[in-house]
Amino acid sequence: MTHLRQLMLEELRRRNYSAATIRAYISTVNHFSRHFHRSPDQPGLEALGRGKSDICKLGRIYVDFGLANPDAYRLAFMVEKPDPVHAIGGDPMLAAGLNAFNLLREAVGLTVGAGLPPQELELTAQSLWAALHGLVSLLLARPNFPWKKQSRLIEFHVARACAQAVSETSRGGTVKAKR
Repeated sequence: MTHLRQLMLEELRRRNYSAATIRAYISTVNHFSRHFHRSPDQPGLEALGRGKSDICKLGRIYVDFGLANPDAYRLAFMVEKPDPVHAIGGDPMLAAGLNAFNLLREAVGLTVGAGLPPQELELTAQSLWAALHGLVSLLLARPNFPWKKQSRLIEFHVARACAQAVSETSRGGTVKAKR
């Protein structure tokens, strides 16, 4: 048994999840590993280049994964009040979510990060992630809302969020929030 799997099992048991739910989460992680040919704690950008379209591809993968694996997504990204005793390093669900975010941050850095101060790069990555997460969260939480065709909505939202992230930071300066 891998270290990550052991941590995940311990966390799920600590949170009193049923055996069936634990099997479902472990199965989802196994599916993720087989699909990407790597452990979930070993993300990488080898398949992506350095353009806006690559950030959009990664954004689409993020949205598709969340919608295809709603239980795992909720556990990794939507647990409202994690146990304060567990720091980030001790919570494997949060660690998995941070790994996904780090992958997005790396893609943003490769695409628009040249010359950006670290705080601007972080702000850009967090803003893009918040946009993607908001869409997944709403689609999961409100499936009966009268959404436009879901595939078109996702395509439109991901393209807009990526274009905004790239255009704001590629104008040669820092992004300034309006007050």
